[in-house]
Amino acid sequence: MAKQKKLTQEDMIAQEGFELHEREYNQDRVYTKEPAVTVNKSGSTFFNRGSMEAYGIPNYRYIKLYFDKTNRRVGMLLLDKREQGAYTISRNKKVHVFNARNFYRKNNTDLSEAKKGIPLNRCEKTGLLVFNI
Repeated sequence: MAKQKKLTQEDMIAQEGFELHEREYNQDRVYTKEPAVTVNKSGSTFFNRGSMEAYGIPNYRYIKLYFDKTNRRVGMLLLDKREQGAYTISRNKKVHVFNARNFYRKNNTDLSEAKKGIPLNRCEKTGLLVFNI
């Protein structure tokens, strides 16, 4: 009597009808260490690691938004206390984000596609964090 080969976990999974789904890496994802934001289709604005480190984003809970209609720039004032009209920065260990869908709509910003890796800079004169939209 021939000795039966012991089935591996992968073999048993396959016998149950499961197929392995390999993770696909998003080739469109923008990786940068430079301060940047991403605005997704729903109006959520995400800070990348570079912006969190350069501007101390994790130290703030709120943000006020300003819009330069002429140059289509967004200005952000970071706040540690809530003020009228301020947005809340939601956060966990890796992500800091705020949702400003109405702000972008009011300023006629096309959100049909995500805007990824938009450079973020500090205006020396005003102290605002600024990005072009």
